Amino acid sequence: MKSIDYILIIGIAALVVGVVVYLIVNKKKGKTSCGCGCSGCPNAGACGMSKNAKENANKPPMYEVNDENA
Repeated sequence: MKSIDYILIIGIAALVVGVVVYLIVNKKKGKTSCGCGCSGCPNAGACGMSKNAKENANKPPMYEVNDENA
């Protein structure tokens, strides 16, 4: 093998490691790998969302209750 072959192999390996690290960091930050929200995704149940995010995804939005008029 020539030296260019070693350089290419090291470059490709570095690229693969970089992509894997990027995906792991984004997952720890709570971001999805596709870059969009999970609200319209048919695979949202299989997503790696945190437990808190899963619970909040199924809840209706909270409305403020005005006790002055009640």
